[in-house]
Amino acid sequence: MQSIRYSLCCVLSCLLQCVLCYSQQQPAAGQPSLPPPVLVEKEQLYAGNPFANYLALKKLEAQYLNAPIREVYLQQVKNFEEFLGFPLAGKEAMQLKTLRSSYGDRKEQLPEGYSPSPVLNVIEEEAGRHNIIIWGEEHHLPQTRSLYPDMIRLLWQKGFRYLAAESFSDAADSSLTYPAYNLGFYTRDPIYADAVRLALQLGYTLVSYDNSERTGRDKKEAETLQQKIFAQNPAAKVLILAGRGHIS
Repeated sequence: MQSIRYSLCCVLSCLLQCVLCYSQQQPAAGQPSLPPPVLVEKEQLYAGNPFANYLALKKLEAQYLNAPIREVYLQQVKNFEEFLGFPLAGKEAMQLKTLRSSYGDRKEQLPEGYSPSPVLNVIEEEAGRHNIIIWGEEHHLPQTRSLYPDMIRLLWQKGFRYLAAESFSDAADSSLTYPAYNLGFYTRDPIYADAVRLALQLGYTLVSYDNSERTGRDKKEAETLQQKIFAQNPAAKVLILAGRGHIS
């Protein structure tokens, strides 16, 4: 039940996009209506076989590419191609209209007087002054997770014992010994899964904190972290992995 509930939370935004598309454009007379991509082979998806969804979608690709929910379809397909290790799938996803308008191709210059520093050095320095380190990934770019293993090792040495992630389902709160399928949606990415496997081997406690509320989501997440970690251990040191602007 927990994994099903979490999967529904992960795909809610896609479903909302589908509703908007359907409201704007209905299929022509005689043309069959396509289901939202996240609901194709949903029984297999929730049972632990996500690639049944991917293969079924690819078989229907010609229809989806000519449907109002074309971009929703492409986001779903690119997600699974990222999990399969397609090296450019994430960059291709970021060029989709719905993502590019909000997140894609933003290049900002460093302000005058600033210069780049090795990120792990900065994290180590900040970990000596703060009990919370928050890393913001781009969900569609596994490359933004490439530092996870090194960061997890470094922070363990600095006394960090909790790993909280936006992607984790309630299954993260049980005594897992490996990154199981129902741990979360983006942990199906091998880079993410390997980082979680390392964290478990070192002895981190995994903590889930995301919720399905569309208003006040970040506030609710902070309250959940407070209840699950700091209410019991005010001096806890926590690494938080979140997506995009949710780190703020």
